[in-house]
Amino acid sequence: MRLIENHDSTGEKPLFLMVAFDAPHHPTTIPGAYNDTMEYAEATKGATTLERKLFAANMRIVDNAVANIMRALDKKDMSKDAYVVVTSDNGAV
Repeated sequence: MRLIENHDSTGEKPLFLMVAFDAPHHPTTIPGAYNDTMEYAEATKGATTLERKLFAANMRIVDNAVANIMRALDKKDMSKDAYVVVTSDNGAV
């Protein structure tokens, strides 16, 4: 977020930001502190296997990270001129 916060959005220099998440690639793990949160419980509701729960939790973590990036862009009034592309290569799960 510091890169966005420190970017001079009033000038002529555009910002290129690429964020590559390793989630939800195998081996699928989640941060231990996240395991005990209500958000984990909500993200994994309906998942019937541990693998599906880990996948769902990982996707929630990625969703939250993208939301944080978007909020940072909004705060700097940069989102109106932004192209945001979210893609995944993990079709095997």
